[in-house]
Amino acid sequence: MKHHKQNSLELNAGTGMVLGIFVGAAIALLIQIITGDSSTWSWAIPVGLACGLAIGAGKQNGANKEAK
Repeated sequence: MKHHKQNSLELNAGTGMVLGIFVGAAIALLIQIITGDSSTWSWAIPVGLACGLAIGAGKQNGANKEAK
C-alpha cells in the first residue's frame, strides 16, 4: 500500500463533485453574463456535479486497482 502525504489532494468522488460544482457554476455565470438568461443555473450545477462525480469516482477506481 502506498502512503501519501496528509496534505496532498487526491481526485476522488468527493473532490470530483466539488470541482464539478465549481466548473458548472463558472459556466452558468459566463452564460448568464453573455446571454442574460438565468435559466442555465437550473441545469449547470447538477450537470457539473454529475460529471465531477463520474470523473472522480473513475479516477479513484483506477487508483484502487493500481494499488492492488
